[in-house]
Formats: sequence, C-alpha cells, structure tokens
Amino acid sequence: MINGAYTYDSPLMEKAARFLPDLNIQPLDQVELTQGFEEITGSQQEQVEPFLDIANEVLAVRQCRADIRQYNPANVPVFFLANDAASFLKSIEQSQEITSELFGSILDDISKPAASDAFACVCFNYRNPQVQELIRVTDRAVLERCIRLLYIQALFLARQPLSKVEMEWLNEGIGEVIQWGIQV
Repeated sequence: MINGAYTYDSPLMEKAARFLPDLNIQPLDQVELTQGFEEITGSQQEQVEPFLDIANEVLAVRQCRADIRQYNPANVPVFFLANDAASFLKSIEQSQEITSELFGSILDDISKPAASDAFACVCFNYRNPQVQELIRVTDRAVLERCIRLLYIQALFLARQPLSKVEMEWLNEGIGEVIQWGIQV
C-alpha cells in the first residue's frame, strides 16, 4: 500500500501501471481502508466509553466525531477519515479565514447544503500504547489537551491543512508540553 497523498506518488503510480501491466494498482479510499479495522469487544467498549464521550465533546467543535477500533500498525494512534462534503467544508473554512466579510458570507451560503452530508471522524487505535494510557486518564483537562493534539496528529497523517483554530490547538499543546518539560 502506498500513500498517494504525496505530490508525486499518484502520477508515478499511473506511469507504473502503464509500463508494468502485470502490476495491479488500484486506488483505495478511506472507507475501504477502515473496513479492515476490527471492532472492540463489549468489555473494551465499556472501558473506553468515558474516553469517547470526552473525545466527542472536544471534537464536536471541529464537526468531527470520535471512534475507536483496533488496527495495525499499532504505533499509529489515530486515523482521520472525512468524506468529500467534510473536505469541502474544511476548504471553505480556510478560505473564510483569509477573505473579506462579503465573500465570506457567500462562502457560508455555498457551504450550507454540504453541512448535512459532512462526515469526519478521528478513529483512535485501541492497540496503541498511548491510546491505552489515555483511556485510563482521569484528569479531564489533561485528556482534552491530549485529544486535541492527537486530532492534529491525525490531520497531519492525513495530509490535511490546518485551520486557524487547529493551529491554535497545536501551538497551545506544544506550549503546554514545553512548560511541563521545564517544570520537571
């Protein structure tokens, strides 16, 4: 499997398919990929329910929901999944951050029909040791900060651009980690 989000991967794969006809190259979308993720058991679901409740509250402001599955590699703590409508809304949001108020209201009107179809999800990896530790965290403020940072990591891994709010979350999170490191 090759992550075709890199600038030159897709054209290279298209050329490889032409020159190596025996090579089976097929695009794999996010939904197909996540179908291979394993459900967690009932007892595991009870264990993660408080974590998921808080994660859903934190991510709701980004029109995103949280889920938890088991998948490999275990060293990947999160996976970001978004449909075309959610990606479209994210691009509208970024355009609004740099445009005039008049054009911003036009973008608002354009985005309204897509809002009901938008789906974005951060899927936490139950097999990941960091996620396992976070599930046991009882300090809500710490948990919220960690969820925000993992959301940002999921966006990075999915090669998604960051909005102004997401950049603020990243900067605050890094600042808090630095402060914690200085105090230790």
